Amino acid sequence: MTNISKFLNTDQIEKLKQPPEHKGRNIVWSSETIQRCLAIRSVVGRSGYDFLRKMNYPLPPYRSLCRRIQNAPFTPGIQHDVLQWLRLKMSNAKESERLCVLLIDEMQLKNRVEFDRGLRQLIEYVSPETLPT
Repeated sequence: MTNISKFLNTDQIEKLKQPPEHKGRNIVWSSETIQRCLAIRSVVGRSGYDFLRKMNYPLPPYRSLCRRIQNAPFTPGIQHDVLQWLRLKMSNAKESERLCVLLIDEMQLKNRVEFDRGLRQLIEYVSPETLPT
């Protein structure tokens, strides 16, 4: 059991102990497990993740991963977590597969302070370049 706990979290071990007909009911997946599974999902893709689940690896359902990140607060600025996931996903990719696009959804054109309803907080000067002089 100690060897298993080196690569599985407690909630995943509990999932392994459940009879197959339970299908993960009553499991509260830890944030650590969710983060680890999001990393796995980003590396192997949706079909690879589904394949691992069909092989009875103790992973949360794909929908559980989506629910956990759908309300994640994406504050203005550089998304370091997303860049970390991208680095992990592209670590074994060929040079030609590493071509990408930087997409800016919104940007601040004027210096001002606004209230972000989604984050429920004041958003000030987003980057050092927009600080008042």
